[in-house]
Formats: sequence, structure tokens, C-alpha cells
Amino acid sequence: MPKKKATAPQVVQIHIPKINLRQFDVLVRGKQPLVMHRFGQVATTAIASKQAKEAKQAKAARDPEAEYLDAMYVMPGSKAGAKNAKYGVPGGWFKRAAVDACSHVDGITKVFARGAFHVLTEDGKNSTGGLIPLKFSDVRMRQDYVKIGMGSTDLRYRPEFSDWSCKVRIEYNASTISAEQIVNLLNIAGFCSGLGEMRPSQKCSDSYGTFEVHTTKAA
Repeated sequence: MPKKKATAPQVVQIHIPKINLRQFDVLVRGKQPLVMHRFGQVATTAIASKQAKEAKQAKAARDPEAEYLDAMYVMPGSKAGAKNAKYGVPGGWFKRAAVDACSHVDGITKVFARGAFHVLTEDGKNSTGGLIPLKFSDVRMRQDYVKIGMGSTDLRYRPEFSDWSCKVRIEYNASTISAEQIVNLLNIAGFCSGLGEMRPSQKCSDSYGTFEVHTTKAA
């Protein structure tokens, strides 16, 4: 019986396109007020004390004004509550909102979106830990009842910004996604995800922090 001739292994050609980085700016306007709750110094100190197994101290009387100011994201060089204070929004909020919005869009995954574009801060760096300047017409202190633990209720004092807007810079790989697709994704994120506390994507399913893209401009 004749032996079968050995077949040469097939070579699979994989085309990897060159990365094509581009940038553009979007003006984002809030449709509903933006509520913030920064993980402030008071909470950080309490956790550090607990992990260090320090002796428990008697709880000091609550200071709503201090908690309200501590919950704000303040731009470098500013002081919360000061007359000319400048506030910001974590740039990562926009990226997370857009990634979460992928659950409402067919044909795009969260994994793909995480690597397709980034939100930059004013210094041109990735938004991780950075702030984007926030414009607004008014800010006030909210007092909300919140559920904690096993049915317990507590009070939260947080800032609420009205008529807010941000200029957001996007860097993206044009070889895999277009600026128009990112804008569409951001608009979906503004509708179904939102930013900050009591946003649609939280369990409370409220509508605070919703937004929409108004203008775009190549950087």
C-alpha cells in the first residue's frame, strides 16, 4: 500500500494594522444635576486606623458642612468652599460610563471598548486619577437618607452641581474605531449610565448625572 505524501503545514497570515492614534474634543452637557461623593480624608483615616488596629475613639459630632466639602473633587491649587474654587470630574468616569454602555449596544464588547479609546486630562495624560475641569451654574449641599448594612439608615451630605458641562478630550485608535462611533457610545452612556451618585446604572436607578454630547472638534 503506497504511503501518503506528507502535506506541508498551512501558513496562516495574520494582518495586524498599524496603530493610528488620533484625538478630538467633545463638549458634554449635563441633562440632570451631578451629585458627587468623593472618598474623602475622613473615611480614609478611619479605614487606616481600623487596619492598624488602633484603639477605637469616640465618634465626634458630625459636621455636615465639612462632609459636604470633603465629598467634592477639587482641581489642584483650589480649596473646596473657597470663593474662586475650581472643581473637577474624574476623567475615568466618562470611560467607565462608555464601557458600561456597551451592554446596551450590539456588536461591541466592554473588552474592546476599554482598549479602543482613552479619556485624557488637561496635561494630555491618561485620565486615571486625573480630573477634568467642571463648569456649572450653581452647587448646593444635599442631605440624603441612604441604606447601609443590614437595613440601617444613615445621612449623607453631598454636593449637587446644576447646569454642568465639561470639555472631554478623547484619544482613540482610528484603525479599530471611529470618532463618530465613540460619540454615539458616549451619548448612549449619558442616557443609560450617567456619572456620579444616584446615576441610572446604580442600583437606585435614578437619573442624576445623565448627559449628552453637544459639539465635537478635532484636537
